[in-house]
Amino acid sequence: LKMQDNESDAKIEKKELAPGVILYKEYKSVENNQDIIGIFIWKVELTTMSVVDFEVHLDQSENIELEGAVDGQLQTINKILPFETKEVAKVILKNDWKLKSKFKLTMNVPDKSIQYSYIMKDDKALEKQIKDNYAKLIQIPFEHLSTEQIESELSKLNIKFIDMDFLPNDDAVLNSRYDENMKDYIDYIIHWRRPSDFIPGSSENPNDKELRIFNYNNEPEPNDIHQGLLPDHHLASAFSSLAEKYNLIKRLFKSEKYSPYGIYQVKLCINGEWITVVIDDLFPCIPLSPPLVSRCQSNELWILILEKAMAKVFECYYNLTTTNIADFLLILTGCPTLYFNIEDLLKTEDKDTLIKRLKQNVVDKKYLTVAISKMGDGDQMEDPNNTNPAEDDMLTIPNFGYTIIDVKTKYKENLIVLRKVWYDGTKEKAIQQYEENFLKENPMLENETSVGTLILKFDDFIKEFSSFAVCYVKNWDEVRIRGKFVMLKEQDTSLELTLSKWYYYIQLEKATNIIISLHQDEDKSKEMDSRKQLMDISLTILKQDSIKHEISHIQTLDFSHTSNIQTELNLPAGQYIILPRTTGCFFGRPFDKPNVQTTALYK
Repeated sequence: LKMQDNESDAKIEKKELAPGVILYKEYKSVENNQDIIGIFIWKVELTTMSVVDFEVHLDQSENIELEGAVDGQLQTINKILPFETKEVAKVILKNDWKLKSKFKLTMNVPDKSIQYSYIMKDDKALEKQIKDNYAKLIQIPFEHLSTEQIESELSKLNIKFIDMDFLPNDDAVLNSRYDENMKDYIDYIIHWRRPSDFIPGSSENPNDKELRIFNYNNEPEPNDIHQGLLPDHHLASAFSSLAEKYNLIKRLFKSEKYSPYGIYQVKLCINGEWITVVIDDLFPCIPLSPPLVSRCQSNELWILILEKAMAKVFECYYNLTTTNIADFLLILTGCPTLYFNIEDLLKTEDKDTLIKRLKQNVVDKKYLTVAISKMGDGDQMEDPNNTNPAEDDMLTIPNFGYTIIDVKTKYKENLIVLRKVWYDGTKEKAIQQYEENFLKENPMLENETSVGTLILKFDDFIKEFSSFAVCYVKNWDEVRIRGKFVMLKEQDTSLELTLSKWYYYIQLEKATNIIISLHQDEDKSKEMDSRKQLMDISLTILKQDSIKHEISHIQTLDFSHTSNIQTELNLPAGQYIILPRTTGCFFGRPFDKPNVQTTALYK
């Protein structure tokens, strides 16, 4: 057959059948042939680390011929390997042809041995870089240098940064302390890649990578987050919530510029103390594909950087899936954060009290308040604090955080306005129906609804959500002081006392709203064999009258076996004493661990 060679005469249609599966349909006319009109060629391009079984069915067509068909059958079956473009059918069209096509595709994750064959070269190159650069990098005090100083050092060495304290290997994703059954938790071989490897260039110039920390407006946004394969819903929700006040995100970065040397410094509040966490920009990816962890919807890097910094603190990415949103908000803001279970609150207070509590936090004090949706049946491992399974007819995505942006009590029914950033196509129809019914009942609210919000009646809010966290974000004047508990023995007795080495004295010149928090050091990784253990802690606040030489009691918190406690007080001008306390019952080393120094730190 003689086909036209002029590309302008060929008609090519392109369609994405599934994520990463692109179908090309090309038509070419045939010259000087009375019986044959033209040819259709179907090709499939696979742009992901998948294996696709692709079937073409043309059984209902007329006056066509399928090239290469056996016994005149009008169907083909093809296996398409990762990143392969393959011709799946070539159809010869005869006079009076009629073409009806059906496609069936099945996507599977390739065997890990196949995956590794694609990244083996990169894996060995990274292993060599780590070995070659270890001696050079281990001696540089990155935590104590500015970004400019660090990049100057790396420039002299002519290398990119690799974090020797958090090496890019399997343990960084799934810690080795997990049992053998967890090894196959992720179906993919982990391919450690830098942003220049996985962020696409512009359509005009593929080599022109638009690498940046934040968007063009330099403002993180609540809907920036594209969650990866790890179900760290609470961390993704914390990021989205903080982006409501984007400076809370930006202030965590010591530099807002993309680093060509692959090094970033972020500030996190760990155990009540701000520390600098240094990371490299090697992120865990699906082989030759985008990251398997959370990232931005577009090319910004801020989510990847913050999530890796958190993973370093918690010793691996997987540990982020078992941590509560209140802990994340505390680490990311340094501000006191409280977590409330709605079911427990309603046992001690009525609905009117609960709506007033929410309005006070959201509207009056403008604290960051995030509601956690009830869990689905498959989410039980992710947050043991969530005890109410979600129903199939829920409007929200299970076990995600929705920022409460307003509480309206002036209408017939109390209303909760939430930021809607998590998308599930199966729920959109139900949400649309709910909104239509809602506006029929409340037409005056039509101007207050928007694409990015979800307005719920308060009773429906209680059905949808199991808990909420309140982060006391405010322009606080803060002081953080490191302290110590020590064990003392009474002379000539066997009595032992555990006391704070110091007490703390403050003088208020005027009436002041003050929050006093006590944090104790703990392993964020929650290692089973850790020598650190939590003590029961308490705070006592006393008022000192220097004229009468009297000390009066203001407040004492109950002893709590937790990582931190806090109290909020409105104190008149005067002199006050703050005394950290513990019973000492959990002081020292665990019974089955080697002896360690009997001191415990707090802030």
